[in-house]
Amino acid sequence: MFLVDNVFSQETKDCVELNGVGYRGNQQSTSLGLTCMNWMNTTRDYDVKVYPDPQTGVGDHNYCRNPDLAERPWCYIAGPEKTQRQFCKIQTCQDLNIASEVRKGPQKKKDLGTTGYVLGILMMTIIIILGAGITVGYFYKRGRDLKKQHEQRVYEREMQRISLPLSAFSNPTCELVDENTIVITAEQEVTPVQDAVEGGDPLMGPAGTPGA
Repeated sequence: MFLVDNVFSQETKDCVELNGVGYRGNQQSTSLGLTCMNWMNTTRDYDVKVYPDPQTGVGDHNYCRNPDLAERPWCYIAGPEKTQRQFCKIQTCQDLNIASEVRKGPQKKKDLGTTGYVLGILMMTIIIILGAGITVGYFYKRGRDLKKQHEQRVYEREMQRISLPLSAFSNPTCELVDENTIVITAEQEVTPVQDAVEGGDPLMGPAGTPGA
């Protein structure tokens, strides 16, 4: 048993609530697309179970109504031999509300899109700042490393320049002329022949004949 709608609750609505007893819209065709007959041109074959005829919405028109608490609004159509009843295809108010919310959806989506756009710009700005910071840090560190390497090479050359003059003081063959000049002299060699000539041969006797 379907619940009964308030008769006056749908006077300005073109949708049905529950079983559509209170439907007062202008739908005048069935779910098969057939045009409804005027209620005044038909013989009533239904029982008014709740309201008298004036409150069921039936009158001098061919709009879909539900005067007998059927499943949903219906009307009479002309059949081959006699009039027949057919249900009308009318959108429910619940579906209509959902459709209305869907239509309002783009506006909310637009507002959300604006917020998302602002957040996107903010995130992009943060990413750019972080990227710039990383790049600057890399080049700064690279510059420090190059500077350190250069200072190390300068230090090594300076130590080499200082150590060469100092070696002249410990090497008798080197003579330090100035800060940048070192003279290396070779030692004179004394040959054994010269010593023999100067001292004579101790084994040789005076010149003379043997046995003299």
